[in-house]
Amino acid sequence: EGMDKPYQCSDGFFLRMGANSQKMNREQIIEFLQKEGKVKFEEQFNRNFDFEKHYSGKKLIGFLKIAGITKNLDDLIILENLGVLGYAGSIPKINNAGVLFFSDKQDVLAEQATITCAVFEGTERIQIVNRKDFSEDIITNIGNAMQFVKQSLSVKYKMTGEARREEIYEIPMDAIREAVVNAVAHRDYFATGCHTTIEVFDDRIEIGNPGGLPKGLTLESFGKKAVRRNPIITNLLQRCNFVENMGTGINKIKKLCAEHNVEEPNFIFNEFFTIVFKRLAVNEEINEEINEEINEEIN
Repeated sequence: EGMDKPYQCSDGFFLRMGANSQKMNREQIIEFLQKEGKVKFEEQFNRNFDFEKHYSGKKLIGFLKIAGITKNLDDLIILENLGVLGYAGSIPKINNAGVLFFSDKQDVLAEQATITCAVFEGTERIQIVNRKDFSEDIITNIGNAMQFVKQSLSVKYKMTGEARREEIYEIPMDAIREAVVNAVAHRDYFATGCHTTIEVFDDRIEIGNPGGLPKGLTLESFGKKAVRRNPIITNLLQRCNFVENMGTGINKIKKLCAEHNVEEPNFIFNEFFTIVFKRLAVNEEINEEINEEINEEIN
């Protein structure tokens, strides 16, 4: 047993399994390297990407605008500076992180990056009331997912004396946004066949992504230490002020919930990482309060 796994000899690669050494086949070697972070999805050039067919200059312009970066260089130079472009000889190649941010065909090139949002009737995964699949670039997906959640939650209006009323959602939207961004930034993109999900039930909202805690992050250090499964993706989101890249997201979620007198969410770790927000019961008293405030504004 040691740290430099897997071990190689003339017969192949081996892992220590209890008292035995088990020879690894090709699929096990690939899976091992992925889980250990030796091979990162975001760094791999996407073999199916074609600049003529798939690159979106408009998405780059939108990204630069959000990030506050002036576009005074050629697109290829900017993409290279952002860490999403390299060259095979003289041929420019986009890596998978670039596909997720600057492609019009994410659903074809990286289908697993889709965010699936669903509203269920009641508290079980039985009857779907509404469902949307968002498969554009990462930033657009986050915005669309947030809009879906807004339309699915109850909202109360507070009179402020200004022309617009203050909207108070049963769960603070900033906390939801942190959870959605966390799911997108830290999911395991090697896990195909499953999406990042936002599921709305009568009593809770579950936001989940494939991949448990990244290697190097323990239950004890969760919320205290920053370990990035996808450094390029995280850095690009940081440029847009979506993340702080300092491991503060989980504590920010807890703080926002506490400030709004909302129960602290549950964090579930297994093959998926899931954040569960408990919803407030929408009862007649709350509805009456909302109606009273609306009537006051009208009068």
